[in-house]
Amino acid sequence: MFLRKCEALFDGQLGRWHGQQVKLEFQEGAKPNHARAYNMPRCHMQTLKAKVERLVKIGVLKKVNRSEWEAPTFVIPTTKKDGLVRFISDF
Repeated sequence: MFLRKCEALFDGQLGRWHGQQVKLEFQEGAKPNHARAYNMPRCHMQTLKAKVERLVKIGVLKKVNRSEWEAPTFVIPTTKKDGLVRFISDF
């Protein structure tokens, strides 16, 4: 029912939100989480950078110089033979 009602949100595509502005409120007393980055093989670093740049370009992510909040991010190879990787952020 919900998926049918909001079908446009779940079309499998990423991009910029054009609906009504959403405001997320933190719980009272919430403290920023600045987690340590995961070790990642050098062979995946360029792929990760390219994935991040693509997400910035299509409006899913926004570059910031400094933030109190950070989630470790890495890539893992998919099980398919196409050489694609999956982008993972540990929130």
